[in-house]
Amino acid sequence: MEDTHKDDFYRQVEEQHFAMSLLAQLHQAISTNDIHLVNLLIAQGADVNVKYGHDTAFIAAVQLNHVQCADCILSCESFNPNATNQFESSPLHIAVKCGHTHFSRSLLNKGADIDAVNNQGLSPLGVTAWHGTYHCAEILVEQGASLSVRDKLGRTPLMIACSFVNIEVVQILLQHGCDVNALCPDMRTALIYALPTHYNRHVSKKKLSAMLSICELVINAGCHINKQDKNGWSALHHSVDRDCLESLCFLVEKDCLLDVKDKSGHTPFHLCIMKSEPRYKMAEKLVYYGTKVNIDMTLSNGVTINPLFYLCKYHLVPSTINLPLNHLLQLLCEAQLPPLVTNDNSMWSRTLSMWSTLSRDILIWLQSPCSLQHQSKIIIRNLLSGSNILPKIRSLPIGNNLKMFLSLGLGHNILFFQLCKLHTCIVEFDNETAKKLLLNGVSTDFPINEKLPIEKAIEVQNIEMIASIIQLTPATQLTHLTNDGDNVYHLLSKYNVSSAIHLLPTSNFINSQNKLGFTPLQTAVKYGHFETAEELIKHEASINSHPDSYPLIHLAAASGACSFVKLLLLRGIDVNSTDRFGNTPLHLAVSKGNEYLMLDIEIPALFNHEALAALDVCKRHVTGGQSTLTRSDADHAGIVQILLEHGGNPLLVNNYNRTPTDSAQLFHATEFVEQLKRCTCH
Repeated sequence: MEDTHKDDFYRQVEEQHFAMSLLAQLHQAISTNDIHLVNLLIAQGADVNVKYGHDTAFIAAVQLNHVQCADCILSCESFNPNATNQFESSPLHIAVKCGHTHFSRSLLNKGADIDAVNNQGLSPLGVTAWHGTYHCAEILVEQGASLSVRDKLGRTPLMIACSFVNIEVVQILLQHGCDVNALCPDMRTALIYALPTHYNRHVSKKKLSAMLSICELVINAGCHINKQDKNGWSALHHSVDRDCLESLCFLVEKDCLLDVKDKSGHTPFHLCIMKSEPRYKMAEKLVYYGTKVNIDMTLSNGVTINPLFYLCKYHLVPSTINLPLNHLLQLLCEAQLPPLVTNDNSMWSRTLSMWSTLSRDILIWLQSPCSLQHQSKIIIRNLLSGSNILPKIRSLPIGNNLKMFLSLGLGHNILFFQLCKLHTCIVEFDNETAKKLLLNGVSTDFPINEKLPIEKAIEVQNIEMIASIIQLTPATQLTHLTNDGDNVYHLLSKYNVSSAIHLLPTSNFINSQNKLGFTPLQTAVKYGHFETAEELIKHEASINSHPDSYPLIHLAAASGACSFVKLLLLRGIDVNSTDRFGNTPLHLAVSKGNEYLMLDIEIPALFNHEALAALDVCKRHVTGGQSTLTRSDADHAGIVQILLEHGGNPLLVNNYNRTPTDSAQLFHATEFVEQLKRCTCH
């Protein structure tokens, strides 16, 4: 009897070993897409429903996109359409994830559980919302999939589709009547999930226009625009927190409430100015839109304070210039009536003269714009407030000058969301829509995020839109485009857009200096954009350097820009001219730019990336060594040869009593030492 039990045991072990051997061979055959061997192993009894590693046979085949193998397994009589992998995902989960509509239908026909959930709580429909496989989502919805199965975070398929910016899935879910006002455990709506995030914009590289389109879809489907989450934050609060001006303007122009308070009593405007990195530009737009700026805010220490006083007390730094803050303060003075006394002085105190307190505050009050006109403006704006007041002002039966007065000086053609949309179209190269916006009168001389449309087009090198904006913009408006006084040529030089220079009519401001004293040509050379610099010279840019700046030929020699050095010499630049340190171009060339780098003078052309340049500075300061150049195309050897051929003098000394030969030796450019010595002998 004991021998019989042993025989049974060994037989079971052999059978299990044989089965495992078959399973391993089956998965190996699937991985090599050997359909003949897959059929053979299934016929020999390989179990297609058992997990090997992480997956069952069908799931492995689908994920490898080995369609014939998957078809073969699917047609097997023993195939279980609900056999899951290690992560509890069924064949249907994987089929819809990979976008296989054929397998999705076949699995449903074989009895796959349409609402099964994996270990993340995702149903197959939730998986399509995550991965954007909208064709599969359509099949699932048509076959009766639940629209409300929540994942382990409590999110519905609609919330997931909004989070991952899968607009087609959002449309399908809305068309089939999903609950657009469902709430997750944090009390967030689909709209809050749809709002643009830093991750989606800058990491996942999703289109901002797609995110805003999803927001519009859910609002149009009836999503409550002012619904607050567990912290009392509305969608407008979240837009401020995510630092997205575009979504803020979108929500306001969709008529959301401006002054919803969170559980701490803070409105979106308060949040703008209380952030560790204040959103002054967003706060400015909210003031224009009509937010109530006199609502007191509560600080972390429990003190309540008027927003204007808060900014003056905690943000305004004497002797510094913060243009966004200054403009916001000016707007706040225009948008409110200052109280007679401040909160700090409103309590009776025996140690404080009531008369001196009142007289001081009255003086401030009298110096503020408290005329009858101003008071009337504030009263009318307060009567219209609550939501966006700009369209309400524009509908009033009064003249345009009065409308502008009530709008705090905002022109009738300044439509913030349309401006944001123009910038977005420029960045996303949706030029057809951008041109329509321009033709419909959207302003080109009002900045969004401190950049005009022309600068945004130049920054992303959208040549077609650069041309369109230049055609629609008077030449006088192209002469002062930034706070630094840059004109359009400066911007083309800064962003290295040489191909757009020919779009500009010949003008005298090609040689204009910005507030830093740089001409466009000097700007191009400063940034190491020598192709643009050469194009500017072709368009009659002056090669004469400003007395306080570094000579063009010195910067070019330090940068290793051989062709540009040659061009300057052909244009008559003195080969032995000196900079403020007494360096000739030869000093810069033989030192490979180190004569400047050791003085912390930036030479961007020597580095592949600005981060590498910053690291190089740190290394030089820590080790005291010379620069480690990262650009292989810097032709200092060619420049040395050209300079010597044009009469460069290797005997001239700089202010540090170094000849070019000394510079070459100091910075270990030994390949130039013998060459310079030979020239010295001659």
